[in-house]
Amino acid sequence: MVSVNAEKRALQILKDFTRRMREFKPLLDTLVGDVELAHDKMDRSSQPDRRSYVRAVFALIEGTTTAMKVLLLETQKVTGIELTAGEYAVLSEQAYSLSRSGAVKERPWFLPIAHNVRFTFRMLERLHGAQLEIDYRGGHWNSFHKAVAVRNRLMHPRCVVDCDVSDDDLAAVDVALGLFEGASIAFLKAVMSQLEGNSEGLLSGLVRRLEVQ
Repeated sequence: MVSVNAEKRALQILKDFTRRMREFKPLLDTLVGDVELAHDKMDRSSQPDRRSYVRAVFALIEGTTTAMKVLLLETQKVTGIELTAGEYAVLSEQAYSLSRSGAVKERPWFLPIAHNVRFTFRMLERLHGAQLEIDYRGGHWNSFHKAVAVRNRLMHPRCVVDCDVSDDDLAAVDVALGLFEGASIAFLKAVMSQLEGNSEGLLSGLVRRLEVQ
């Protein structure tokens, strides 16, 4: 006999996952809209316009990556796929240290952008079966690293020259944007494929796992 308590908990977990999914798309639409507006308004002879475009692209990349990680934690609850302690910590962006009194305290964990994105892509493939097909030894991923370097230089300039965005810089940022948008689309398709026609199976599997906990 199915435990009423387990079924209620399972329904709540699915509800939380659905809510996170509903929150994800408007965020993605907003950030993509900012990128499109910055691109369309950009006068390529204007350095301020170029900088605004780069910042909008990385707001999209960094913000969406964080939102994906939140969704991946919800996915794990639904599917029951086990995470290692390290994977859970990186998805949660949780790091801890000790105070002088010996008490445990949470501290910010600043992850390198390219490493964080690649980890998130790997988890998308593992938890959702997303087919991203990214060649991490190829030119597009190298361009992604170059684009991150441009972003870092703009965010932490040491001299006025660091604020310049060259044609090559813009080209690298364009490639990084295309790579990331392709992965985002594959992610959404994988999630929808996982949910469509399988909500009852996910619910029953979740109930069974909760009953033995």
